[in-house]
This record gives sequence, structure tokens and C-alpha cells, in this order.
Amino acid sequence: MHNKYKWPQSEHGRIEKLFFLTAGRAFSTMMNKARKWAMRKAKTTNIAETKEYFPEFVGAEIWAWLIDNVWTTDDWLRKSQAGSKNRLTLKDGSISKHTSGSIPMLLHGRKLKEKRYVSDAEVFDKTHKRANGEFVDNKSKNASKKYADEMVVKYGDAAANHEFDPEVWSKVVGGVGHGYLYGFGRGDPRLILGTSHDSSTSEPCNEESSQSAHIGTQAKIEEMVKQVLDGVLSQRLQDALRNLGFQLPNPPTSGSTPRDDGVDNDEGRGNGDGLEGQHDG
Repeated sequence: MHNKYKWPQSEHGRIEKLFFLTAGRAFSTMMNKARKWAMRKAKTTNIAETKEYFPEFVGAEIWAWLIDNVWTTDDWLRKSQAGSKNRLTLKDGSISKHTSGSIPMLLHGRKLKEKRYVSDAEVFDKTHKRANGEFVDNKSKNASKKYADEMVVKYGDAAANHEFDPEVWSKVVGGVGHGYLYGFGRGDPRLILGTSHDSSTSEPCNEESSQSAHIGTQAKIEEMVKQVLDGVLSQRLQDALRNLGFQLPNPPTSGSTPRDDGVDNDEGRGNGDGLEGQHDG
């Protein structure tokens, strides 16, 4: 990977952290898709009945082991039910929605910023309003209004031209929930909230430069992870199980991984631990 992608040495720690965070979430999503694919092929909602419908990138022996030792255990089923309930919980009258389609929120923000200077608050409004100017749900409408009100309380007349304040945003949306900060898609809250935005004298061009660099870096890393994920993580899974004593078949040819043929993608909602990262009901 280092032969293809280059970055300043000073950014290595942050990029490494972001890479593994993104890879963990993506691998969790990949395994969730594999389970849904197998259940669709088996015409069942019981994962225990899918042993004969294993995806080739996992293999029959590994698939059966995961079913018997992970996905049908009481602990996993309990977490699965809790995760489904949490994802379907209405907040401010709606499940979280946005209008940027399949484009990640941070990448959408970068595209807007490449055309002209925009604040993160404007990116949020742009991606949470319909063509008629109405917000997609009460949650996004309330978040936008509360943020504007809190900015006036904190900065007074300077609020309208003040740079985005992540501390105010975190306060009005209720902080980080399930590993995410509402309004920032899959962005790592630690990176978003770890940057100081207290200075009211910062020039817009400086903010644009720093935020664009952060957004660009994260979007590029996510793209990089997706490019290498299938081969790297599936191979690591097989290597790990071989170390446990499993006799596995030769790696399958490319193109055998189940795709997202209409399957809902709970995008990035796993906790990144691979086998137990994404619990779907």
C-alpha cells in the first residue's frame, strides 16, 4: 500500500488510525451483506439455515464455524436485537436521513468546498434539505435551528460569520451516539471534535484550508480502504482461522464475493470488530 499511496510522515498516526477504523467498519458491513445474501439465497430469515449457501470468499468451513460459534449464540442474538432496535429508534420524529445519495457526507462536503467556501453548517443544510427547501425530517430541522440559536447565544452578532463550532454542534445534537456524530456521516467524531474552533478571529480561508485538508484526507482514505478491502481482509480472516488449525480450501477466484444486489446496506454502522461488528435483526 505504501508503494501506491504517499502522505507526510507527520500524518502517519492519524492516517493509520483512520485506515483501521474505516476498514473495521467496512469489514463489518461486508459480513452483514454476506449474511443477508446467504439468507436471501436460502429463502430464510434464519442464518442457521444457510450453511449450504456460503459465499465463496468465506468458504464452507469458515461459514459453518461462524454460524455455530458466533451468529447463533445467545450473546450475539441479544446484541443483534438491541442493535436493530437502536437503528430503528425515532429521534425528533425521524430516523436519520440525508439527501446526498450514496456520496459520503464528508466527500459531499469536499465537493461543495471545491466550488466555493462553505461552512460545515451549510453542508449539513445542503445535504438534509429537499429540492423545495424543506428539511428531510424534524431531526435535521431542529438540529439546524438549535445550532443557529446556540451560536447566537455564544457569539452574539458575530455568529452569522463565525466559523463552524463543533462543540456547539455536538451540544445541540446530543453528542456522539453509537460511535457517530449526527450530521457528519461516517466521519470519526474524535477527529471532528479534536480540532479547536474557539478563535473568533480565524480567517475563512484558513478554516477552508484546514477543513478541506481533513475532509480530503478522510475521503481519500475511505476510497483507498474500499479498493484493497476485499482481498486484504478476506485473506486475513482465512489466515487467522488457519492459525487456529482450520484446513481451508485454496482462495477463490476474484468476482465471487456476493454483491449488494438490492440488499439494504447499513452503511458503516458496525462497531468494527469484524465477526461481531454488525448485528442485524
